[in-house]
Amino acid sequence: MKTTLNLPRSTALAAAAFLMLGIAPSAMAYGRRVVLPVGTVIPVRLDTPLSSKHSRPGDRFRATVRYGQDDGGLPEGTRIEGVVRESWPSHDGKPGILDLDFRRIVFPRGEARALDASLISLDARSVKRSPSGRLIATVDRSKDRLKFVGIGAGAGLVIAALAKQNTIASVLLGAGAGYLYNELANKKPGDVVLKPGTEFGVRLDRQLVFYTDRPQPAVYREADVREGSDRPALPPDPGARAANSTGDIGVLIDDRDVPFNSVRPFIHNGVVLVPLEPMAQAGYLDYNYDASGHVITVPKSHLRLAIGSRVAIMDGHRYGMDAAPVVREGQVFVPMKFLGLALNASVYWDEPSRTVVITTREG
Repeated sequence: MKTTLNLPRSTALAAAAFLMLGIAPSAMAYGRRVVLPVGTVIPVRLDTPLSSKHSRPGDRFRATVRYGQDDGGLPEGTRIEGVVRESWPSHDGKPGILDLDFRRIVFPRGEARALDASLISLDARSVKRSPSGRLIATVDRSKDRLKFVGIGAGAGLVIAALAKQNTIASVLLGAGAGYLYNELANKKPGDVVLKPGTEFGVRLDRQLVFYTDRPQPAVYREADVREGSDRPALPPDPGARAANSTGDIGVLIDDRDVPFNSVRPFIHNGVVLVPLEPMAQAGYLDYNYDASGHVITVPKSHLRLAIGSRVAIMDGHRYGMDAAPVVREGQVFVPMKFLGLALNASVYWDEPSRTVVITTREG
């Protein structure tokens, strides 16, 4: 079987450029789509030393997401970057204050996105665990802005809730700093000193969307039907409805519906498999299938995958698949992730509409 259609040259050049820059195509988004809603709290560890005495407004800093149960599913090595917004050293018996502004999130492969987030403590008064297992804030950003305030000797600090206060002077003189005054009555004020490794929370003030190959934790799936805004964007495993289901699965490429006749996508063991031939006939893909060697190749992206194998190879790099491709009634079916590599595209499964959504960089 051989089907030929030329993809735009820029698509192939884009994939090659990613590899030349050392950004393997995982920087292209594909896999499970995750939406972290407003109010999600991400624990981080500071990488850059900061202090109210030496840091200046505009100084850049970086923190690494604490990988584990509370990371929201973010890839290991994800960083959050920002700048110092305000910095006041300790003086005249008043504590030093440090205000941070979080600007962007950077994924391990180099992809960066703008971030709207704010500082939050990780103590029990500030965060709680949602039914799905995520950390969420107990306070509303519109009511409280959090800043580091130096309490104690050197490294001592608290995070003060500054109710409706916008300037340092109003914080120290206004009634909104009552909690801070209570702390000062018992501890000596000093400068804020944040050493590398200092842990604190980052509260999302706008939802964050990303793609991951990490499996969805079981606790998220169990809580999915109980929660509203806190539930994952990709709900439970699409195979939970049926081990082998077909008939009503669609594919959208750049908001255009791919026509299918008798050969349609289906779900096997929880993984969506898409037929290549209708994709080619609709003008989206150029591929070859060697029936004797049982190998699928996509010439433009130098991609190949053998029937029965869960490892695709592209330009010498290996990429794990969610499932192996299969031949069914003379047609070749591949997992969604293979399409992401072949088309230099983001791919995710929209469970409510039972649709494979593909967005190319050309779209």
